[in-house]
Amino acid sequence: MTRLERRARERQHASRARRVVLIAPSLFLGSSFLVLLVSVHQVAPGDRKIWSLAALAFGVAYVVLISMNYGSRATASKRPTWGA
Repeated sequence: MTRLERRARERQHASRARRVVLIAPSLFLGSSFLVLLVSVHQVAPGDRKIWSLAALAFGVAYVVLISMNYGSRATASKRPTWGA
């Protein structure tokens, strides 16, 4: 392996690590939002609980989608390495 190839691999590895560090806090965004919605549902008056429950249902769907999105962005590489 040449010196240039070694540097390219080191840069690629550093880029992956940097991407995970930048995306990792976003994974906690969904769970904190869900905690907020559950708290709102708990303090809502009886006649308004149906609306907070609807918000909670949409919040769960949101958390599932962004978790899949951020999880795939954190773990996927930019280039496929099938032939390498």
